[in-house]
Amino acid sequence: MKLSYSVFSLLFFFLSSLHAKVEGPLDFTPPEGASVSFHGVGGIGMYSIDSADLGQTMMLTKIPGGAAMDQETLLKTMTDAFVTQMKVQEKLVGKLTPENPKVEDFKGGSFSGKFVRFTLTSEILSSIEHTIFYLLSDGEDTWNATVTGDEGWVAECDKLLASLKKK
Repeated sequence: MKLSYSVFSLLFFFLSSLHAKVEGPLDFTPPEGASVSFHGVGGIGMYSIDSADLGQTMMLTKIPGGAAMDQETLLKTMTDAFVTQMKVQEKLVGKLTPENPKVEDFKGGSFSGKFVRFTLTSEILSSIEHTIFYLLSDGEDTWNATVTGDEGWVAECDKLLASLKKK
């Protein structure tokens, strides 16, 4: 009986460690091998999720003001600033397309919203094929997610965002 109890305890510890604990107000499972850090002060929170490969990241930041904001207007402002910045640095970082991205809908379990996708063609930054801006809300809080990386990383981050929920 003592042996079966210790095997059960070991098995429970192993299974609970498969779902890495994530600090902060959101519940999600990070992509395999990714590191997650959370920084929060006064109701503002930011997650940094980094893949095992350098250069592939997702920043997830709570936007003050809740869900009362116009997501399309805010997303347009963010993407216009990004396009302007990338044009100035095009010789260094590569070519960004499209200049006027189409805003698309994103549907997750608890959080839904809008996103835009850019493609970067660069010899220097070969691991960053895509940059995607998301604005997601659960009706109370709005979060901005910025994903940079290759197709595989983007797919993993899409899964994370689709399963995102509050603790």
